[in-house]
Amino acid sequence: RVMFLIDKSGSMEGAIEQSKEALTKILAGFPLEKMHIATFDTVGTVLVPKAANSAAVKHMLQSIKASGGTVHAAAVRAIHSAGVRFPDTARLVVIVVGDEAGEAGDQFARCFRDLGYSPSAMAMLVSVAGHGARGNSVRSAAAQLKVPFSEVNASSFDDPYQVTRVLRAMLEA
Repeated sequence: RVMFLIDKSGSMEGAIEQSKEALTKILAGFPLEKMHIATFDTVGTVLVPKAANSAAVKHMLQSIKASGGTVHAAAVRAIHSAGVRFPDTARLVVIVVGDEAGEAGDQFARCFRDLGYSPSAMAMLVSVAGHGARGNSVRSAAAQLKVPFSEVNASSFDDPYQVTRVLRAMLEA
């Protein structure tokens, strides 16, 4: 199972478009029943594409604009509030799209524990077009949860032939 958490806070201004382009390429390849998506600033919003293809994903993401504060846990709470639960046998990979600026990593990690989610790995999909401010919310949360962490630059998905290779390497890490 894959949980995509998309930062749409004010610090993503300038980077949100590159992130949406990368997500259009990435999300189209995942089965809908194993993919859970939410945007966040200080409030989380669950997104569901109408189909597992690029056009549907692009349509789903088109209205996302950067503004507001940053609370990663808001996206996790939104997914939980939507009724998403995972079988004990499922492996959960959390991929955060953003700049990592936000709440302290221990608070983000606590949210997963409190809601009964047990990530097996966490990753950051970073856009270089942002304001350059970087936090460590996700990296720190991964350390708190004692799970592997990897980071991928959104520009890695510019070449469509690299999408599968980059995703495989990220998920295997």
